Amino acid sequence: MGGTKHRRPGQYCYQRKIYRLFQPSRLRLDRSPGPGVQAPESDSQEPPLAQQGLPGDLRSPPRRSALGRVSGQQPSDREPILRQQQSQERPGRRCAGWRAVNYQALAETLADERLPEGWRMVGSSVHARVAVNGDGSVYYKEFLPRGPLERLKALVRGSRASRARTHNALLQQAGFRAPDNLAWGKLPAGREYLFSSTVPGDGVTTWLRDTLIERHGADLAQRRQLLRELGTFIGRMHAAGFVHGDLRTSNVLAEFQNSHFQFALIDNERNVFRTPAAGRAMLRNLMQLNMLLPSDVSHRDRMRCFCAWRTQMVELSDTEARVLGLRAYQWAMERLRAKGKVQ
Repeated sequence: MGGTKHRRPGQYCYQRKIYRLFQPSRLRLDRSPGPGVQAPESDSQEPPLAQQGLPGDLRSPPRRSALGRVSGQQPSDREPILRQQQSQERPGRRCAGWRAVNYQALAETLADERLPEGWRMVGSSVHARVAVNGDGSVYYKEFLPRGPLERLKALVRGSRASRARTHNALLQQAGFRAPDNLAWGKLPAGREYLFSSTVPGDGVTTWLRDTLIERHGADLAQRRQLLRELGTFIGRMHAAGFVHGDLRTSNVLAEFQNSHFQFALIDNERNVFRTPAAGRAMLRNLMQLNMLLPSDVSHRDRMRCFCAWRTQMVELSDTEARVLGLRAYQWAMERLRAKGKVQ
């Protein structure tokens, strides 16, 4: 038959299978409507998860990730796959709950150090510029270039702004409080910006130094409750695989609600998610918590917080936990002495 090959009965035709897999109707490479096609309007104000800057495919079947297994969270149809995904971002991209604001124009105004009415600058590191609006509900953060090394890191891990958005979303997915991403985009000279919502609460440092200053009565009882519940919260975070990039107590916000403290994490751009969390990274977090001055917390207060953290770290042996706690305290005291804050 002219060299034509016939398929024997029962023989599987892989060529036909491959052809079917790559038919245009089966490909999902482009989710945007074609030319001249109007995207259907939805009654919901919440755009797809990928439009909010989150990785993952909404149409993938739900599965229980390592994050869900460790944190005890049940899988949902909105749980993203924890993988990096390159997103083609548009300037001023907005997510669910946004108000009619031209965020790109607002960011360009703030980047030129021209404060709109009601906005004010907030203290931050030398590598960022932070401002807040009049009612304190929206924060603006501009990520300033750090140097060539940061550009190389951005090629592998994503930019600082994209990492901040990703880790805010991952914390929320795991059940932890974090700012909502409102809008983000690019600015000239390699800068980026992020608008985020304000998380209710005051920093733990403010609670200890300004709010609960009395060491007797109701204030003392509430101070002890704050430190115990703070330790439990940090232990839950570490057990879920999260390590904060800068766990100073001013980056942990606390709100007293229904007889308990509710905590939230801010400044999440340098967070790391890994299960199990690396011991060296947890040690650094515990050291950062211990950077409080002796006038802020006593030795018993530190032990109270550490013991609450220990109850969440069930996979650590007693010896490992004691070594971590002792080394974190010694490291913090060494740094405080180097800064001249303790003798």
